[in-house]
Amino acid sequence: MAACRLSAFLLLGVCLGLASNLREEAKVLEGEASTSRSSSSQTCSAENAAHQTYAVADPMVSLEEAIRAMQNGTATRIRLESRHYCEIPYGEVMGVCNNADGNRWDIFLAGYGRGYGDATLPCSPDDTTNIYDLKQVLGVYLLTNGNHKIAVTVKQAEQRYHTETLATDTCSFTSGYGRNGEYCNLSDIDFSTETCKTHAAAGTCSDGVCH
Repeated sequence: MAACRLSAFLLLGVCLGLASNLREEAKVLEGEASTSRSSSSQTCSAENAAHQTYAVADPMVSLEEAIRAMQNGTATRIRLESRHYCEIPYGEVMGVCNNADGNRWDIFLAGYGRGYGDATLPCSPDDTTNIYDLKQVLGVYLLTNGNHKIAVTVKQAEQRYHTETLATDTCSFTSGYGRNGEYCNLSDIDFSTETCKTHAAAGTCSDGVCH
């Protein structure tokens, strides 16, 4: 009889433990679902040259998904904006949005030298005028807040492109933008953590100088 009671108590304990585990798993799943719903429901926005903000239907995607879309031809249209990060051409890629700031993924051009907005690289006032075609993704300026900047080249303005200025253009942009980020070549990115597998020497391209 005592053995039966002991078995009953043990069985009850096991059942209570399983119930507790199931409740904890349900809480985790509910939290993940809530995060997913929040991310998917966030509206992406863009801004035209008149600083008017408007909603766009581009989906929120991770850095890895954004680069995949850029490489497989899903997101290849580039807009250039009027910014002043050491005058390195800067803008966004149409078709993919970054959940970190609620806007399209940001890009900058490397290899074209400083200065833009002229006849060779005019800015894009909206989603239909002066749009550029993506040629290649080079790397990413990784930031701790997730608002990373993707380094690219475009098919236009080939007369301005020089491989010799890739490094100095990247240094100019990262110095001008700041935020204590780290530039990483595409092959060195750990997408699971959105960090760089290899690290540059301390102080590299962080002097705040336009090179």
